[in-house]
Amino acid sequence: MRILKFTDELSYQNILYIIDSASINVNTPINRLSLSPKDSRQGFSWEPQSVGFFLVPGKYYMDIEIHQDSEIHLNNTTVRAIQVPFVVGGHGVTIEGAWWRTESMRFYIPPGEYALIFETGYAPGTKPQLAEAARNLASQEILDTPEVREIMRKQHEAAKLSAPAGEWYQVSLGPPDYDERLQRWIDENEARLINLTGGHLYENDGLSMWCRFWFKPQTNAEPKILKQDSLLQPSYPLKLSNNNLQDFEETIPDYQITNIENTLEPAKIDFRIIASLYISTSYNSFSVYDPTIIEEFGNDMTNTTLQQGFAWRDNNVDFYAIRNDESNADEYDECGFDMEVIVAENFQLSTEAIRAIQVPFKVIGSEGIGICEFECDAMVHIPPNEYALIFEQGWRYHPCTSGDISWLYKRWGRLWFIPDAHAEPKVLLQDKELNPREPLFMESKPLNDPSTKN
Repeated sequence: MRILKFTDELSYQNILYIIDSASINVNTPINRLSLSPKDSRQGFSWEPQSVGFFLVPGKYYMDIEIHQDSEIHLNNTTVRAIQVPFVVGGHGVTIEGAWWRTESMRFYIPPGEYALIFETGYAPGTKPQLAEAARNLASQEILDTPEVREIMRKQHEAAKLSAPAGEWYQVSLGPPDYDERLQRWIDENEARLINLTGGHLYENDGLSMWCRFWFKPQTNAEPKILKQDSLLQPSYPLKLSNNNLQDFEETIPDYQITNIENTLEPAKIDFRIIASLYISTSYNSFSVYDPTIIEEFGNDMTNTTLQQGFAWRDNNVDFYAIRNDESNADEYDECGFDMEVIVAENFQLSTEAIRAIQVPFKVIGSEGIGICEFECDAMVHIPPNEYALIFEQGWRYHPCTSGDISWLYKRWGRLWFIPDAHAEPKVLLQDKELNPREPLFMESKPLNDPSTKN
C-alpha cells in the first residue's frame, strides 16, 4: 500500500534520511549521522532509529514514494536497492534530505520492527548526457564550423525581424537538426571519445531520478544489498553501528498520537497523523483533490470564494491561507506553513486556530488524496469514504532567521478527515479576512474552464 508520494528537489548533498520521529531531538539537527567512507561504499549509514541512504548520481529533483507492504516488488528500472532493519516508535517516521525548502516530511507507519528497503533508479525516457570533455569537443567540432555559424546567423536575423520592435526574442542555441548531427558525430568518433573520457563517454548527472521506501513488517531483518550498481563497493559483513535491536527501548508504545505542540488536549480526542507536509504558498492557496476523479485540480477564484475562504466542487476544494493583518508585517512568515493531515472520529479545534472551515469531501479511489500548491504535489493515503474535511489554521510564536529574513510568527495548518456521510459546509471559525454569504457557494468551476473567462 502506498502511504505517500511527492516530488521534490534535494540540494547540497546526495543523502536521504529516514528517522523514527520519536527519536528526534528538536535541539539536534536531523541529519546527525556520522558518515564514513565505508558507509558511502555500502550505500548507507545506519542506527536503529535513523538511516541515511546515499543516492546514485543524477538530478536531485525526484519522485519519492513511501510504501507499507508485506511483500516488495522492485521496479524493473531499479539501479540500486538496499535493505536494513528499522524500528518505528509511536510518532511515525520522518524523511529529510536538504530540500530547497529545508523542511522535513512526516508520515504514519504503525510502531514495530521492519525491513526497510530503499530502491532508486532513473526516470523512464531520460538519457545520460555526454561527459563534459566530450560535450566541449562536440561544441567545437559541430557548432563552431562555418556551415553552422551561417545557419545560426540566419536564425538570428529571422527571429529579430519577426519580433515586435524593441521586444525580447529567442534564438535556438544550435541548428534545427543538432541532435541528428550530434549522434552522427558520436558514431564517427566513438573510439576517439572513449579514449578522451577514459572510457566514461556518458555520465548520469543530468538524469532525473525516482526512489521508493518500503516498510515490510519483519523482526531481525538482515542488512542486504538487493541490487548493486557500479558505484557500490561494499565490504562484508555490512556495517551497522548497533547490531542489537534489543538495545532500542520503545518510549511511546501507543499507536495513536494524542498531543501535537501542546495545542490539543490529550484526554478529549484520539487521532492519527497520516502525514506532515510543508506547503509553500506562492498564491496563498492550495488544492485538495481525489486523483482518481480529478485530472486537472484547482478552482476558479472569485470574490465570493475569497470571502468564504474556499472554492469547492465535487472531489476538489481549494483552501485560502490566512494572511497577517498587523502593521508589523515583517514579524510574520507568509512564505509557507507546516501542515498535518489527520484522520479521526471527531474534531477538536485548536486553541491557537483563528480560521476553521468544514466542507464535505468524498475519497473514491485507492490512491488517497492529492495536496498541491503550484508545482508542489503530494499524494497521501486516505481510505475511501465520505468525510467532513476541516481545514484549520493559525499563527504560533516561532522566532527564526533565514538569510536576510527574520520573523517571530509562523503559520501552521491541519487538514482533518472525519468520517461523515452528511457533512455540511460551514465556517467554524471566522477571522477578519472572511465575510461569507449564506448559503455558502458550492458550485466552483475548474481553473481552466473556458466558461470562467471573460
